[in-house]
Amino acid sequence: MRYSIEAVCAGTILFLLTGACAATPTSPSSTEPPTPSATVTAPLPTVSPTLTPTRIATVAPSETPTPAPTATTTSIPTRTNTPLPTVGDPRTAVPPLSEFEPSAQMRLGEEYQFGAYFVRRWCSADLGSLAGCIVTIEAAGQPRLQFEASEFDEEWSGRDLTGDGTTEIVIHTSVPFGTAPGSLTVVSLDMRPTYLFQSERSRCRFELIDVDGDGLPEVVACDYAAASGPCAAPYWVGRSVPAILAYDANLGYRPASFLFPEYYSELLVRAEQGAAGAVPDQGGEGDGTTKCGVLPLVVLYLYLGDEDAAWAALAEYYPYPDRAEFQAYLVAAINRSPYYAPPPSSW
Repeated sequence: MRYSIEAVCAGTILFLLTGACAATPTSPSSTEPPTPSATVTAPLPTVSPTLTPTRIATVAPSETPTPAPTATTTSIPTRTNTPLPTVGDPRTAVPPLSEFEPSAQMRLGEEYQFGAYFVRRWCSADLGSLAGCIVTIEAAGQPRLQFEASEFDEEWSGRDLTGDGTTEIVIHTSVPFGTAPGSLTVVSLDMRPTYLFQSERSRCRFELIDVDGDGLPEVVACDYAAASGPCAAPYWVGRSVPAILAYDANLGYRPASFLFPEYYSELLVRAEQGAAGAVPDQGGEGDGTTKCGVLPLVVLYLYLGDEDAAWAALAEYYPYPDRAEFQAYLVAAINRSPYYAPPPSSW
């Protein structure tokens, strides 16, 4: 379900130093959307879904920041993007202040206008800066939304992604100097900017893909909640399964993998080959079993809503005395995931 930026508390959350990040768009807990600190003074006109973004400024190739070299790290920062009040005329580009590195000098890279909204990408003048690039979204009478260590998705932004007649912006956020691709955020530029989707930070990339070819993309998440238990790092990332979330006008993006069996057909073939050829402890199990080799096949069937096939596969490819305990673990693990749901009686 959509929720307004104004309905969520503002503030900056200190990021925690952790050794790895659980599945689910840095820690197992969801990142709540930010709360604007400015009060809307007047509604803005609804943005037309047919607006074409206008690129106003582009950084010369020689000035384009390149990603800083990956450094060994034991932490993945957890933070909430903090909305800042729009000051003055939003048509005037005011450099943002990086919360990762306040002293960083931010240069304007690209600038787009969608109706009353201005979307800008800023990058640090220092190529080795922790600040990296920042994406800002602002309009008169609205809070400035600021996304640290982020990139503007040019393929999907500026389009109506849900069929409701409003324009959406898509942001990919990464972890500075980290190993995690980060998170995915979809913001609707309605009368007020509204979060349609905001994933937690993940070690594998979330994407927008038009799975069924209807012109409206689905969110394809990367879920390794089940694998992160029995499989040692980094093996559990490779045992993740894609989870599809489809947009619902009343509930927002919600789990719907069971609606797209064709998307999973080739994945099931590869997963069964992996289960048949699984070697004990190959995934870092440490207990002499093949849990990590069998797990992807079983979980894929569960995401498709085919429990009979899931437990038949487990019985065929997992010949160990703790099979009942492993089955109970899988059921509990996927039911904790925000990207799994059994098929409903109706969609």
